[in-house]
Amino acid sequence: MLPFLAQGAAQAIEDGATLASELDKISKVEEIEQALKNYQKRRMRRVQTIQIGARSIGETWHFPDGDEQEERDAQMRAKDDHNPNKWSDQEFQHWLFGWNAFTD
Repeated sequence: MLPFLAQGAAQAIEDGATLASELDKISKVEEIEQALKNYQKRRMRRVQTIQIGARSIGETWHFPDGDEQEERDAQMRAKDDHNPNKWSDQEFQHWLFGWNAFTD
């Protein structure tokens, strides 16, 4: 995972909490495989979305000087719905920081 959303440690904690919640549901060693499949299913979409978001932010923040960079800067100054900076996106912030690994 790229560092541009600063989510590496947070995702490790979410992984642990989600895995613990899945393992807590089982009572037999034979159920471990299914618990791991459930864990993977619960985590995959979120982790992929964060990974894609981190890559996108990294690419956006590292434009070389020029037209693309100037357009990005103008969008960031405008602070509207098209702001390429995910840190300024209220909906994304709520999704990223409001996650409950035990219930989501």
